[in-house]
Amino acid sequence: MGVPEVWFWQNNKFSLYYLRGNKYEQINQSQLLPDLDLNLLAILLMFGEKPKDLISKLRESIRK
Repeated sequence: MGVPEVWFWQNNKFSLYYLRGNKYEQINQSQLLPDLDLNLLAILLMFGEKPKDLISKLRESIRK
C-alpha cells in the first residue's frame, strides 16, 4: 500500500508528489490539504525560531 502524498523540503522549498495509480506525479498544491498556504509554511520553517517569535515577526512585516 503506497502513501497517497509525500512532501520533500530541499533548498528552502517544498516538492510535493501525489500517488496516481502506481506512480508518483509532482503537484504544486497538496491534494490532502488544499487550503494550506505552502509559501507561508516555507517562510515559517526558514525562520527556524519559536512560534511566538515567528508570529511577532510576521506581524511586524505586515505592518510595514
